[in-house]
Amino acid sequence: MDTSQKESPVMPEEEVKDALPPDVAVDEIDLKYKSFLVGCLSYLSFLVIIAFVIGLDPKVSKFHIRQGVVLFSSEMLVMIAQNIIPFFFMFAWIFHIAFIVLSVIGILNVLKKKESELPFIGTLAKHLPF
Repeated sequence: MDTSQKESPVMPEEEVKDALPPDVAVDEIDLKYKSFLVGCLSYLSFLVIIAFVIGLDPKVSKFHIRQGVVLFSSEMLVMIAQNIIPFFFMFAWIFHIAFIVLSVIGILNVLKKKESELPFIGTLAKHLPF
């Protein structure tokens, strides 16, 4: 078998456009996946900064970015308290596990296209000015 004649697993753009219904544009599909990406990045700790800069769809992205900012701020507060307050490090692991669980819940909400507030921190996100 000649290796120079391997077929690429990626469809050429013309074939993608032909496979789609005529009323759907490729740019709309790209925007949909980018908004999923922005939503998921919002819940991954410091990557919320990237999501904030990229933020595409004002309605969907802002909701998840606000919650991600509150989650990231909470993580930073726990890390600072862990280094300042003696013996707090013994309890900090509970908060870290809670932050992981909240991140997973947030990402699942993005994938389900739901705008559900995260437990405990969701009400704080409403008060952010952006």
